[in-house]
Amino acid sequence: MKKTSSLLMLMLVAGLFFTSCKGGKGPAGPDGSNGSVLIIFKQDSQPTLAYMGSIDSYISSGSQNFNYGSSTGAPVGPAGILGINRMLIKFDLSNDLPSNAVITKASLELYCYFTGSGNSNTITAYRVTQSWLEGSANGIAAAGAAWSTDGVNPWTGGSFDIAAGPPVFCSAADEGTYVVFPVNPGIIQSWVDDPSQNNGLLLKGDNEDTSVYDSIAFYTKENVAFAPVLKIYYNIN
Repeated sequence: MKKTSSLLMLMLVAGLFFTSCKGGKGPAGPDGSNGSVLIIFKQDSQPTLAYMGSIDSYISSGSQNFNYGSSTGAPVGPAGILGINRMLIKFDLSNDLPSNAVITKASLELYCYFTGSGNSNTITAYRVTQSWLEGSANGIAAAGAAWSTDGVNPWTGGSFDIAAGPPVFCSAADEGTYVVFPVNPGIIQSWVDDPSQNNGLLLKGDNEDTSVYDSIAFYTKENVAFAPVLKIYYNIN
């Protein structure tokens, strides 16, 4: 009886061990249960401390020739008489994501630090269709992306086409937190398959009525502690 009981106990422990290890290739839970690998991109932090592949800025219809490439923040949405603000962001994936990666899930996470006096807006990320220069200014006419130019060529408010993911409602409740913007895996996949197609994303408020002030402000990579994050889940083909 003792031998039988001991054998049953060993089988139970072994079963629990292997069950707990299932999906160990990726994160635990629904996102990793299919074995997907998670890679995180964040300036000066991940995938390595040497990662410097992120660029970001914002553009303003109220200051059409101004560059904000070195700004620590990027407002998105209407700012009353100051015009409409939109955010630009791009992560270079070519050196850290395998060329044979099959993307299963992705999200952009931006730290919301200011919503004003109860501002709210629904924000959508769009695929940028034109290359752009980040620039190094903060609110002056200088080289780099502005409302009127990508830094080299003319554009008006950014060249973009399809929504990269579903609209995300942002409000005062999000202040002091990272807001998650799901990104269509197919868009990330297109960047993996052809890095020259990666022009990043543009975030704009669904409401851009300048009779109101509904800008939501996010930190850029210049605020290292709360820099934008891109999370990608993938399998190897």
